[in-house]
Amino acid sequence: MSDSSAISDRTAALFVRPDFPLLLTMCQAADRLQVSRSSLYREVGRGRLQVVKLGHLTRIRVEDLEAYVSALMAPPGEA
Repeated sequence: MSDSSAISDRTAALFVRPDFPLLLTMCQAADRLQVSRSSLYREVGRGRLQVVKLGHLTRIRVEDLEAYVSALMAPPGEA
């Protein structure tokens, strides 16, 4: 299987599985990180976390939330 077909299979699976949303509400994202919504909005304001605007709705892509957490990880021994 080629890389592009593996990616398209994964992308297709995201749209087929209702239990795995492509976009999270601010409440859902805050719950996943165990932080407040205002903490998330602060990170958005600082440019550390990207959001998707759908009219007046604000959503966070799962991939962007994972990238945000990865960027916060401290090197071993610095916790």
